[in-house]
Amino acid sequence: MAKEDQLAAINKLLDITKSGGKIVIVYGNPNSILELPYKIYRLIKNLFNLKTEHDLYHFVYPLRWWRQFNDRSKVEIYPWRTFNAFYLRNIIPNNSFGKYSSKIFNFGYSSIPYYCSY
Repeated sequence: MAKEDQLAAINKLLDITKSGGKIVIVYGNPNSILELPYKIYRLIKNLFNLKTEHDLYHFVYPLRWWRQFNDRSKVEIYPWRTFNAFYLRNIIPNNSFGKYSSKIFNFGYSSIPYYCSY
């Protein structure tokens, strides 16, 4: 969703949700380590003023952006403990080291979700 439309969309959801109702939104974490490759790509693209025909649009506000809705609702942020299949195949090997790595990732999710959750 376009950056400019996100605020209006959340406010509309809050307007139409019944009192006591719940809204679940799956949103990217801009502080996630998985965002690093995209940030590097965007930096290089901007430094060299590169133009591409088909760029994937991707924008997420900082997690503190969600605080603005605290006066209208109870906002809770939970880490989404998942890596997609691409990351699992390319980062975590399918052996005993991979099992150990998975335990470390799971520890990270619960200890520092601000950086680990997507």
